[in-house]
Parts: sequence; C-alpha cells; structure tokens
Amino acid sequence: MIGISGNSLVRIGFLLCLGLFSSICAGNPRLCSESGVSQLNELVKETGASRLVFFASWCPGCREHILAKTTEKTILVAAFDQIDRAEEALRHLGITDAPCLFDDGAITQLLGVNSVPATRQYSLPYISRSN
Repeated sequence: MIGISGNSLVRIGFLLCLGLFSSICAGNPRLCSESGVSQLNELVKETGASRLVFFASWCPGCREHILAKTTEKTILVAAFDQIDRAEEALRHLGITDAPCLFDDGAITQLLGVNSVPATRQYSLPYISRSN
C-alpha cells in the first residue's frame, strides 16, 4: 500500500484544477450544458430561441461570428471542441448569460453542420437550414 500525505493530496487536487477542471475549480459556473437533441428541444421551448450559432474556441472566425449573430433569440452551440475551452472563449468575449449547449455530436449531425462558424434556424417540430 502506498501512503499519501495530506499535503500531497492538496497538491494533486490543485494540479487537477489547473488541468482538467480549471473553470470549475476557479469558481466559474458552467456556461454550456452538455447536451443532445432532446436538451436542445427543451431549451428552444424554454427560451423561444430560433437561431443556433455553432462555434469552437480554436476557430478565429467564430469570435466575430458569435458577436455578429447572437441575439436574444439565439442559442450558442459549442461544437468540435472541449467544454472548458469553449466556455473560456465565451468568457473572453464577455458572453456569460446567453443559452449555450455543448454538442455531443448529435446536434451537428442532425443539422448537417460540418464546420464552424455556422448558423442554423431551428424550430419545433421541424428544422430548416440557413447560413
């Protein structure tokens, strides 16, 4: 059995916060909910949003696209990314109150989104595409 001192556990926890869970450990609340199509439908019902704006933290053009396309009827969808990085990009842009979903691949597949930035009109019960 390997013994670990209390100080070592604190150091391990700190390193985990710096790496995998930096936004949570820093006290930042989640901006994007992990999601699929059912969560998207619920959020559309709840907010009345009709525009989906797809983005990724690594995409330079996405920053301008988000700022230009985001309105009160918009849901941001982080796609092809890691949730912590996507949330960091939103915080950097000062966007902390827009509805945001982290796509597990189901939403992009359903809507035929193969790259970012992208915008789609979305309504229940049917879906229409536009750029």
